[in-house]
Amino acid sequence: MLAMILVLVYSFTSGLMTLLGAKYGIMMRLIAGATVAASVWLLIQRDVYLPFLGQTFVPRAFLKDELTPREADVTTTIDVDAEDGSKVLYWAAQPGAGIAANPRDAYGSFDNAGIAIVRGKQATLKFKCPTEYNVPTMKLNRHVHYRVCCDKMGMIGSVQTLWVKCE
Repeated sequence: MLAMILVLVYSFTSGLMTLLGAKYGIMMRLIAGATVAASVWLLIQRDVYLPFLGQTFVPRAFLKDELTPREADVTTTIDVDAEDGSKVLYWAAQPGAGIAANPRDAYGSFDNAGIAIVRGKQATLKFKCPTEYNVPTMKLNRHVHYRVCCDKMGMIGSVQTLWVKCE
Protein backbone atom coordinates (compact mmCIF):
# COMPACT_ATOMS: atom_id res chain seq x y z
CA MET A 1 0.00 0.00 0.00
CA LEU A 2 2.80 2.42 0.89
CA ALA A 3 4.56 1.69 -2.40
CA MET A 4 1.33 2.42 -4.30
CA ILE A 5 0.89 5.74 -2.51
CA LEU A 6 4.52 6.71 -3.26
CA VAL A 7 4.16 5.88 -6.95
CA LEU A 8 0.91 7.82 -7.25
CA VAL A 9 2.20 10.88 -5.39
CA TYR A 10 5.37 10.84 -7.52
CA SER A 11 3.31 10.55 -10.72
CA PHE A 12 1.08 13.39 -9.62
CA THR A 13 3.94 15.74 -8.70
CA SER A 14 6.00 14.87 -11.80
CA GLY A 15 2.99 15.47 -14.00
CA LEU A 16 2.33 18.84 -12.36
CA MET A 17 5.96 19.89 -12.74
CA THR A 18 5.85 18.95 -16.43
CA LEU A 19 2.58 20.85 -16.94
CA LEU A 20 4.02 23.95 -15.29
CA GLY A 21 7.47 23.72 -16.93
CA ALA A 22 8.18 26.14 -19.78
CA LYS A 23 10.49 23.83 -21.74
CA TYR A 24 7.93 21.12 -22.61
CA GLY A 25 5.93 20.90 -25.82
CA ILE A 26 2.20 20.33 -26.25
CA MET A 27 2.46 16.52 -26.58
CA MET A 28 4.42 16.20 -23.33
CA ARG A 29 1.92 18.48 -21.58
CA LEU A 30 -0.99 16.32 -22.79
CA ILE A 31 0.72 13.20 -21.44
CA ALA A 32 1.46 15.02 -18.16
CA GLY A 33 -2.18 16.16 -17.89
CA ALA A 34 -3.39 12.59 -18.41
CA THR A 35 -0.89 11.38 -15.79
CA VAL A 36 -2.11 13.95 -13.25
CA ALA A 37 -5.75 13.04 -13.94
CA ALA A 38 -5.07 9.29 -13.66
CA SER A 39 -3.10 9.78 -10.44
CA VAL A 40 -5.90 11.78 -8.83
CA TRP A 41 -8.50 9.24 -9.96
CA LEU A 42 -6.48 6.34 -8.52
CA LEU A 43 -5.76 8.21 -5.27
CA ILE A 44 -9.48 8.50 -4.53
CA GLN A 45 -10.37 4.86 -5.30
CA ARG A 46 -11.07 2.73 -2.20
CA ASP A 47 -9.87 -0.50 -3.80
CA VAL A 48 -6.40 0.96 -4.43
CA TYR A 49 -5.81 1.17 -0.67
CA LEU A 50 -7.90 -1.82 0.34
CA PRO A 51 -7.61 -4.27 -2.57
CA PHE A 52 -9.25 -7.11 -0.64
CA LEU A 53 -12.55 -5.19 -0.91
CA GLY A 54 -12.51 -5.34 -4.71
CA GLN A 55 -13.71 -8.00 -7.12
CA THR A 56 -12.50 -11.50 -6.45
CA PHE A 57 -13.06 -15.12 -7.41
CA VAL A 58 -14.65 -17.87 -5.33
CA PRO A 59 -15.29 -21.35 -6.74
CA ARG A 60 -19.05 -21.79 -7.12
CA ALA A 61 -18.85 -25.11 -5.27
CA PHE A 62 -18.22 -23.11 -2.08
CA LEU A 63 -21.47 -21.19 -2.42
CA LYS A 64 -24.41 -22.72 -0.62
CA ASP A 65 -28.06 -22.23 -1.29
CA GLU A 66 -30.01 -19.56 0.52
CA LEU A 67 -28.92 -19.14 4.15
CA THR A 68 -30.32 -16.94 6.93
CA PRO A 69 -28.87 -16.43 10.43
CA ARG A 70 -30.92 -17.89 13.28
CA GLU A 71 -33.25 -15.42 15.00
CA ALA A 72 -32.81 -12.78 12.28
CA ASP A 73 -34.80 -9.70 13.26
CA VAL A 74 -33.98 -7.27 10.43
CA THR A 75 -35.18 -7.71 6.85
CA THR A 76 -34.18 -5.38 4.05
CA THR A 77 -34.45 -5.63 0.29
CA ILE A 78 -31.71 -4.33 -1.98
CA ASP A 79 -31.72 -3.66 -5.70
CA VAL A 80 -29.18 -5.83 -7.50
CA ASP A 81 -27.97 -5.59 -11.08
CA ALA A 82 -27.65 -9.34 -11.57
CA GLU A 83 -29.53 -12.21 -13.19
CA ASP A 84 -32.21 -14.10 -11.31
CA GLY A 85 -30.64 -16.95 -9.36
CA SER A 86 -27.43 -15.01 -8.66
CA LYS A 87 -26.35 -15.01 -5.04
CA VAL A 88 -25.73 -12.18 -2.62
CA LEU A 89 -23.32 -12.99 0.20
CA TYR A 90 -23.81 -10.73 3.21
CA TRP A 91 -22.51 -10.27 6.75
CA ALA A 92 -23.03 -7.89 9.65
CA ALA A 93 -21.52 -7.37 13.10
CA GLN A 94 -22.88 -9.45 15.96
CA PRO A 95 -25.99 -8.07 17.68
CA GLY A 96 -25.52 -5.91 20.74
CA ALA A 97 -26.59 -2.67 22.41
CA GLY A 98 -23.14 -1.22 23.07
CA ILE A 99 -20.31 -0.18 20.80
CA ALA A 100 -17.70 -2.84 20.09
CA ALA A 101 -14.09 -1.77 20.58
CA ASN A 102 -12.92 -2.98 17.15
CA PRO A 103 -14.06 -4.93 14.06
CA ARG A 104 -12.66 -8.22 15.36
CA ASP A 105 -14.84 -8.02 18.49
CA ALA A 106 -17.82 -6.74 16.48
CA TYR A 107 -17.89 -9.57 13.93
CA GLY A 108 -16.77 -12.38 16.22
CA SER A 109 -17.21 -15.68 14.43
CA PHE A 110 -19.28 -14.13 11.59
CA ASP A 111 -22.47 -15.90 12.67
CA ASN A 112 -24.56 -12.93 11.51
CA ALA A 113 -24.15 -13.75 7.82
CA GLY A 114 -26.19 -15.24 5.04
CA ILE A 115 -26.77 -15.88 1.36
CA ALA A 116 -29.72 -14.38 -0.52
CA ILE A 117 -30.95 -15.31 -3.98
CA VAL A 118 -31.65 -12.60 -6.58
CA ARG A 119 -35.23 -12.58 -7.82
CA GLY A 120 -36.49 -9.83 -10.11
CA LYS A 121 -33.32 -7.73 -9.68
CA GLN A 122 -33.77 -7.72 -5.89
CA ALA A 123 -32.41 -9.68 -2.94
CA THR A 124 -33.82 -9.87 0.58
CA LEU A 125 -31.24 -9.84 3.35
CA LYS A 126 -32.23 -11.15 6.79
CA PHE A 127 -29.91 -10.69 9.75
CA LYS A 128 -29.76 -9.78 13.43
CA CYS A 129 -29.53 -6.07 14.25
CA PRO A 130 -25.76 -5.43 14.24
CA THR A 131 -23.83 -3.55 16.88
CA GLU A 132 -21.88 -0.40 16.14
CA TYR A 133 -18.11 -0.57 16.39
CA ASN A 134 -14.98 1.55 16.43
CA VAL A 135 -12.26 1.65 13.80
CA PRO A 136 -9.05 3.62 14.37
CA THR A 137 -10.44 6.94 13.15
CA MET A 138 -14.18 6.79 13.95
CA LYS A 139 -17.25 4.88 15.09
CA LEU A 140 -19.17 3.00 12.39
CA ASN A 141 -22.96 2.98 12.67
CA ARG A 142 -25.00 -0.20 12.14
CA HIS A 143 -24.49 -1.65 8.68
CA VAL A 144 -24.37 -4.82 6.62
CA HIS A 145 -21.77 -5.62 3.96
CA TYR A 146 -22.55 -7.64 0.84
CA ARG A 147 -21.06 -8.93 -2.39
CA VAL A 148 -22.99 -10.01 -5.47
CA CYS A 149 -21.92 -13.22 -7.16
CA CYS A 150 -22.66 -12.30 -10.76
CA ASP A 151 -21.47 -14.94 -13.14
CA LYS A 152 -21.26 -18.67 -13.66
CA MET A 153 -17.47 -18.69 -13.11
CA GLY A 154 -17.71 -17.43 -9.53
CA MET A 155 -16.57 -13.82 -9.94
CA ILE A 156 -17.83 -11.87 -6.96
CA GLY A 157 -18.28 -8.09 -7.04
CA SER A 158 -16.66 -5.65 -4.68
CA VAL A 159 -17.81 -5.17 -1.09
CA GLN A 160 -20.84 -2.90 -0.79
CA THR A 161 -22.16 -1.41 2.45
CA LEU A 162 -25.77 -0.76 3.41
CA TRP A 163 -26.37 1.37 6.51
CA VAL A 164 -29.30 0.05 8.57
CA LYS A 165 -31.58 1.30 11.30
CA CYS A 166 -33.02 -1.26 13.64
CA GLU A 167 -36.50 -0.89 15.06
